[in-house]
Amino acid sequence: SAEQTWVNVGYTQEDLTQASELPTLARHSLNDELGLLSADEMTPGRIATKPTSQPEPTTPPAVAANQGRKPVPLQTDLLRAKEEIRAKYRKDLQEATAPAARSLLARTMLQEGNAETDPPRQYMLYEEARELAITAGDPDLAVQAGEAIALVFDVDPWPMHLSAVNQLAKAARSPQTRESVVGVLVSLCDSALAEDRYDVADNLLDLATNLASQLRDPVRREQFSRRREDAKAIATAFEAIKPRLEVLKQNPDDPQTNEAVGRFYC
Repeated sequence: SAEQTWVNVGYTQEDLTQASELPTLARHSLNDELGLLSADEMTPGRIATKPTSQPEPTTPPAVAANQGRKPVPLQTDLLRAKEEIRAKYRKDLQEATAPAARSLLARTMLQEGNAETDPPRQYMLYEEARELAITAGDPDLAVQAGEAIALVFDVDPWPMHLSAVNQLAKAARSPQTRESVVGVLVSLCDSALAEDRYDVADNLLDLATNLASQLRDPVRREQFSRRREDAKAIATAFEAIKPRLEVLKQNPDDPQTNEAVGRFYC
């Protein structure tokens, strides 16, 4: 028979292996918008190189962010800082009547808060920005300001987020503003479930269900309702696994406890 010639078509195994290690071209932000990765994060040479030895353990970002947080300033110091900030921005606050103007002023205060070194002023700059964002009907910015507070100060951000979305949902009148609140609720719910904050997730999903009803969207209303029931079931299972989590703190190599906890998280 005639000699056969084979032609390789497509990617080699080496190509596929390298492609599987490439980062995604974008990442999702809190409001589910795509943001491009930096040029350094997409550098091919950075991906091709592999460590020859075991890398040193690094602190997880979530843990690192929680280290060295400042205590919440005294109430008297916060009130003093609030008066100073409102005196400085008196004219801007009076003129910022439109939602867009309030959002812009909130962003200005957020930026100033990032550069502030006085803890009471920094806390209140973030808090004033959060309140402005709420009155502007800007849920993404309101959550961002709450996260800024929790990143710098030793405070639980979830009560702030719950308060913000409840106020925003109550004030929302148009389908567009309700949709923006729903979008933030979904993102917050994902984070709450990931952090085992099932009480928070239940409140968020209850609010999302009500907003879906106001939007006359029975499909999403049913989705939120089902997810709320699922979250309640997971919460019950989490309560049962809590003693096992305590055991792991004392004996992290216990096989049966690791299996039980592993099954829960799977």
